[in-house]
Amino acid sequence: MKMIPQNALFLLLFTVTLFACKKEGPAGPAGAAGQQGVPGPQGPGGTQGKTGSANVTVYTFPSRTFVAWSDFEIHNISKGRVDSSLILGYFNTGSDAAPSWYPIPGPGPVAAYETRYATYFGGAVPNQYLVFSVRVSKPNDLATQYPSAVTFYKTKVFIIPAATVIPGGKKALPDLNNYYEVKEYYGIED
Repeated sequence: MKMIPQNALFLLLFTVTLFACKKEGPAGPAGAAGQQGVPGPQGPGGTQGKTGSANVTVYTFPSRTFVAWSDFEIHNISKGRVDSSLILGYFNTGSDAAPSWYPIPGPGPVAAYETRYATYFGGAVPNQYLVFSVRVSKPNDLATQYPSAVTFYKTKVFIIPAATVIPGGKKALPDLNNYYEVKEYYGIED
Protein backbone atom coordinates (compact mmCIF):
# COMPACT_ATOMS: atom_id res chain seq x y z
CA MET A 1 0.00 0.00 0.00
CA LYS A 2 1.33 3.36 -0.90
CA MET A 3 1.63 6.07 1.69
CA ILE A 4 -0.05 9.29 0.89
CA PRO A 5 2.04 12.19 1.90
CA GLN A 6 0.77 13.96 5.02
CA ASN A 7 0.13 17.28 3.26
CA ALA A 8 -1.97 15.63 0.57
CA LEU A 9 -4.09 13.91 3.25
CA PHE A 10 -4.64 17.20 5.07
CA LEU A 11 -5.62 18.90 1.81
CA LEU A 12 -8.10 16.13 1.00
CA LEU A 13 -9.78 16.31 4.44
CA PHE A 14 -9.97 20.11 4.29
CA THR A 15 -11.63 20.02 0.83
CA VAL A 16 -14.18 17.39 1.90
CA THR A 17 -15.03 19.36 5.06
CA LEU A 18 -15.37 22.61 3.12
CA PHE A 19 -17.83 21.23 0.58
CA ALA A 20 -19.74 19.17 3.15
CA CYS A 21 -20.92 22.32 5.05
CA LYS A 22 -24.35 23.70 4.22
CA LYS A 23 -25.81 27.16 4.75
CA GLU A 24 -27.21 27.83 8.23
CA GLY A 25 -30.71 26.43 8.66
CA PRO A 26 -33.75 27.97 10.37
CA ALA A 27 -33.60 28.74 14.11
CA GLY A 28 -34.74 26.00 16.42
CA PRO A 29 -37.30 26.37 19.21
CA ALA A 30 -36.42 28.55 22.23
CA GLY A 31 -34.89 26.75 25.17
CA ALA A 32 -36.18 26.80 28.74
CA ALA A 33 -35.42 29.91 30.85
CA GLY A 34 -32.40 29.67 33.10
CA GLN A 35 -32.29 30.29 36.85
CA GLN A 36 -32.38 33.84 38.24
CA GLY A 37 -28.91 35.27 38.70
CA VAL A 38 -27.54 36.85 41.85
CA PRO A 39 -28.74 40.49 42.33
CA GLY A 40 -26.20 43.14 41.47
CA PRO A 41 -24.97 45.88 43.81
CA GLN A 42 -27.13 48.89 44.72
CA GLY A 43 -26.94 51.60 42.06
CA PRO A 44 -26.30 55.28 42.79
CA GLY A 45 -29.09 57.30 44.40
CA GLY A 46 -31.29 59.49 42.23
CA THR A 47 -31.76 63.23 42.51
CA GLN A 48 -34.12 64.66 45.12
CA GLY A 49 -37.69 64.94 43.87
CA LYS A 50 -39.87 68.02 44.04
CA THR A 51 -41.22 68.79 47.50
CA GLY A 52 -44.91 68.04 47.88
CA SER A 53 -47.57 70.47 48.98
CA ALA A 54 -49.64 68.29 51.34
CA ASN A 55 -52.77 69.39 49.43
CA VAL A 56 -52.74 72.87 50.96
CA THR A 57 -55.21 75.32 49.44
CA VAL A 58 -54.63 79.07 49.73
CA TYR A 59 -57.52 81.49 49.20
CA THR A 60 -56.50 85.08 48.41
CA PHE A 61 -58.61 88.21 48.83
CA PRO A 62 -58.06 91.73 47.46
CA SER A 63 -57.79 94.92 49.46
CA ARG A 64 -60.59 95.92 51.81
CA THR A 65 -61.07 98.58 54.45
CA PHE A 66 -63.36 97.93 57.39
CA VAL A 67 -64.17 98.83 60.99
CA ALA A 68 -64.47 96.17 63.70
CA TRP A 69 -64.90 93.06 61.49
CA SER A 70 -64.91 91.69 57.97
CA ASP A 71 -66.21 88.40 56.60
CA PHE A 72 -64.27 86.51 53.90
CA GLU A 73 -66.37 83.95 52.00
CA ILE A 74 -64.72 80.71 50.85
CA HIS A 75 -66.81 78.77 48.36
CA ASN A 76 -66.57 75.16 47.13
CA ILE A 77 -65.35 73.64 50.39
CA SER A 78 -67.11 70.92 52.34
CA LYS A 79 -67.83 70.89 56.04
CA GLY A 80 -65.95 67.58 56.28
CA ARG A 81 -62.81 69.16 54.84
CA VAL A 82 -63.05 72.13 57.19
CA ASP A 83 -63.61 69.86 60.20
CA SER A 84 -60.46 67.88 59.37
CA SER A 85 -58.17 70.79 58.45
CA LEU A 86 -56.02 73.45 60.03
CA ILE A 87 -57.09 76.97 59.04
CA LEU A 88 -54.54 79.79 59.11
CA GLY A 89 -55.06 83.42 58.15
CA TYR A 90 -52.60 86.20 57.28
CA PHE A 91 -52.99 89.82 56.23
CA ASN A 92 -50.75 92.47 54.71
CA THR A 93 -51.30 96.14 55.50
CA GLY A 94 -49.02 97.39 52.72
CA SER A 95 -47.94 100.23 55.02
CA ASP A 96 -44.52 98.82 55.89
CA ALA A 97 -41.41 99.69 53.89
CA ALA A 98 -41.01 95.96 53.24
CA PRO A 99 -44.54 94.51 53.30
CA SER A 100 -45.07 92.25 56.27
CA TRP A 101 -47.56 89.44 56.71
CA TYR A 102 -49.33 89.41 60.06
CA PRO A 103 -50.94 86.25 61.45
CA ILE A 104 -54.62 86.08 62.31
CA PRO A 105 -55.03 85.88 65.29
CA GLY A 106 -52.36 88.27 66.45
CA PRO A 107 -51.35 91.90 66.72
CA GLY A 108 -51.50 94.30 63.80
CA PRO A 109 -48.75 96.77 62.85
CA VAL A 110 -47.05 98.35 65.88
CA ALA A 111 -49.55 96.39 68.00
CA ALA A 112 -52.19 99.09 67.39
CA TYR A 113 -54.92 96.43 67.39
CA GLU A 114 -55.46 92.69 67.80
CA THR A 115 -57.07 90.35 65.28
CA ARG A 116 -59.16 87.26 66.02
CA TYR A 117 -61.16 85.00 63.75
CA ALA A 118 -64.06 82.61 63.78
CA THR A 119 -65.28 80.25 61.09
CA TYR A 120 -68.81 79.17 60.33
CA PHE A 121 -70.86 78.14 57.34
CA GLY A 122 -73.27 80.60 55.80
CA GLY A 123 -75.48 81.11 52.78
CA ALA A 124 -79.11 80.70 51.76
CA VAL A 125 -78.77 76.92 51.93
CA PRO A 126 -76.96 75.06 54.74
CA ASN A 127 -73.18 74.82 54.33
CA GLN A 128 -73.20 76.90 51.12
CA TYR A 129 -69.86 78.56 51.90
CA LEU A 130 -67.34 78.94 54.70
CA VAL A 131 -67.08 82.34 56.38
CA PHE A 132 -63.66 83.32 57.73
CA SER A 133 -64.77 86.19 59.97
CA VAL A 134 -62.02 88.53 61.19
CA ARG A 135 -62.61 90.72 64.24
CA VAL A 136 -60.40 93.70 65.11
CA SER A 137 -60.25 94.82 68.74
CA LYS A 138 -58.24 97.12 70.99
CA PRO A 139 -55.00 95.64 72.24
CA ASN A 140 -55.22 94.29 75.79
CA ASP A 141 -59.03 94.64 75.63
CA LEU A 142 -60.37 92.01 73.26
CA ALA A 143 -63.95 92.75 74.28
CA THR A 144 -63.80 96.28 72.81
CA GLN A 145 -63.91 96.78 69.05
CA TYR A 146 -61.12 98.79 67.47
CA PRO A 147 -62.83 102.12 66.59
CA SER A 148 -60.80 103.12 63.52
CA ALA A 149 -60.89 101.74 59.99
CA VAL A 150 -58.16 99.27 59.07
CA THR A 151 -57.08 98.22 55.59
CA PHE A 152 -55.95 94.73 54.69
CA TYR A 153 -54.30 95.17 51.29
CA LYS A 154 -54.07 91.42 50.87
CA THR A 155 -55.54 88.58 52.89
CA LYS A 156 -54.68 84.89 52.59
CA VAL A 157 -56.47 81.95 54.19
CA PHE A 158 -54.70 78.57 54.20
CA ILE A 159 -56.73 75.35 54.43
CA ILE A 160 -54.36 72.52 55.41
CA PRO A 161 -55.95 69.05 55.53
CA ALA A 162 -54.82 66.71 58.29
CA ALA A 163 -53.10 63.46 57.35
CA THR A 164 -54.71 61.77 60.37
CA VAL A 165 -57.64 62.84 62.53
CA ILE A 166 -57.63 61.38 66.05
CA PRO A 167 -60.96 61.71 67.89
CA GLY A 168 -60.72 63.04 71.42
CA GLY A 169 -57.43 64.81 70.82
CA LYS A 170 -55.16 61.85 71.45
CA LYS A 171 -54.58 58.36 70.20
CA ALA A 172 -56.30 55.70 72.28
CA LEU A 173 -53.86 53.83 74.50
CA PRO A 174 -53.33 50.12 73.93
CA ASP A 175 -54.48 47.47 76.37
CA LEU A 176 -51.48 47.55 78.73
CA ASN A 177 -52.14 43.92 79.67
CA ASN A 178 -51.63 42.84 76.03
CA TYR A 179 -47.95 42.63 75.08
CA TYR A 180 -48.68 42.60 71.33
CA GLU A 181 -50.83 45.77 71.45
CA VAL A 182 -48.19 47.61 73.49
CA LYS A 183 -45.44 46.46 71.11
CA GLU A 184 -47.41 47.63 68.05
CA TYR A 185 -48.45 50.95 69.65
CA TYR A 186 -44.84 51.92 70.40
CA GLY A 187 -43.41 50.42 67.20
CA ILE A 188 -41.19 47.92 69.03
CA GLU A 189 -39.74 45.01 67.10
CA ASP A 190 -39.07 41.57 68.62
